[in-house]
Amino acid sequence: WCRGTATSQGDTIPQYQLSKIASEFDLAPHWFGLAFEEFESRVKEKKDREVSGDLNASTAISTSTMPITNLEIFGRDGELQKLNSYWEDESINIVQLIAFGGVGKSTLTNRWLSELHAQNYGSAKRVYAWSFYWQGESCDTNSSGDLFIEHALEWFGDSDATLGTPWAKASRLTKYIRKSKTLLILDGLEPMQFPPGPKCGQIENPAIALLIRELAASNHGLCVITSRMQVEDLVPFEDGRIATINLNRLSVKASKQLLRSMGVDGNEKVMEYAAEYYSGHALSLSLLGGYLTVVYEGEIEKIHYIDSLAEEQKLGHHASKLIQAYLKWFKNTPELELLYWISMFDRPVNLSTIKSISCSETIDGLSEKLVKLRKSRWAFAVELLKDANLISAKEIDSETVLDCHPIVRDFVANHLKVRECPIWVRGNELIFDHLQNVAVENPGNMAELEPLFRAVIHGIQASMVETAFELYFDRIKKGYIMLSSGNHYADQACIKAFFRDAWTDLDPNVSRQY
Repeated sequence: WCRGTATSQGDTIPQYQLSKIASEFDLAPHWFGLAFEEFESRVKEKKDREVSGDLNASTAISTSTMPITNLEIFGRDGELQKLNSYWEDESINIVQLIAFGGVGKSTLTNRWLSELHAQNYGSAKRVYAWSFYWQGESCDTNSSGDLFIEHALEWFGDSDATLGTPWAKASRLTKYIRKSKTLLILDGLEPMQFPPGPKCGQIENPAIALLIRELAASNHGLCVITSRMQVEDLVPFEDGRIATINLNRLSVKASKQLLRSMGVDGNEKVMEYAAEYYSGHALSLSLLGGYLTVVYEGEIEKIHYIDSLAEEQKLGHHASKLIQAYLKWFKNTPELELLYWISMFDRPVNLSTIKSISCSETIDGLSEKLVKLRKSRWAFAVELLKDANLISAKEIDSETVLDCHPIVRDFVANHLKVRECPIWVRGNELIFDHLQNVAVENPGNMAELEPLFRAVIHGIQASMVETAFELYFDRIKKGYIMLSSGNHYADQACIKAFFRDAWTDLDPNVSRQY
């Protein structure tokens, strides 16, 4: 049923629901993609371990912030073996997994975590994962670095995660991690790094930089970092204490396996053409597979029907062409409006939040279709976007949480800014109002400040510069003193957004009285 091998493609269970089923039975989600005989064998082994009491119940685990990815990977056996080897090698303190966006870093990491889960994480006492991936290149603030430090401190048992300077917090967190064998996953680190230029690859957030350098120097467990760029801060430790895995694009064979797993099939030469044309880029192939499955019932020969309507984009010509084709196909549908809302948020968002905001006002091209939807039709819209591989969805505490890959989000957001500016402005205005309303009145830590920092950014994107600055000045600057115990990095990142050219050209709409 899960694989759809004995049914038509339309009868397969949506992949985003498998995580809920896996959780119900305490199974690794990727098991549902295995051959039946192997699935049966693993379930039996798990049952035998439970009966014999051979379980590592003392392991504390937090991996819920990892992005939702496909359950199957192809052509990555060598990389999985390397990760297993480095996990067992006590001389390796940090592994950095480097690849371009959309090649499959997070997917590989999630698969490895699933396989470790099946082994009860071996000798690990703590497993903690944090993903910065929701911040695409269009995100204007990287304050999640400060939020990560506080969240991790609280999870590791610190009595007051808000106490001290960012450097003091990072030092305390290092000590907690070193207390026992810990597997730390830092997924999508690039928002914390300087872009190409004089400091390319260096970690911009000083607290994160301190933590990573300390763990590179000495670590009882392992820290796994995924990023598009090499972490320059690790260069002094290239003496055997760190390891690097450069994730190459998929082979033709693995590319065809990926497409077939999505229900795409047909002429073998056309399959090979598709694999070579998309250069083994996992995200592009997933978008292609989803498009052919949803629009053309999986016929690979229809690949030639996809028109190139987009200019060359920095995210890559192939991916941009496919996303543009989706925008054309979904035109004037509730699915496109829902995709617009997800793209305007800079992180995962509850479906209930989108329903609340979008249904508060009828806006042409943004909510006119959504306001008329019944509950079942909302579910269908989510499932169709999920089947197209444009978004991901999972259930957390009885809430449906939606998100999309940063490359998809950045492209759609840029499309709105350039070609649908009124929609972009009004959508950000409504998100600005929403974040103000949900923020606590007197925030006392980074978790409580995050909605306000984000509201400021959305206000600027909606051209409400002076209103956004009033919010920053009245509810952040006055209410939360950024002195020695404050989070300077998040504060400065927010202020920087008010400059049209970094620190030199202040937006003229900011009142001089401030």
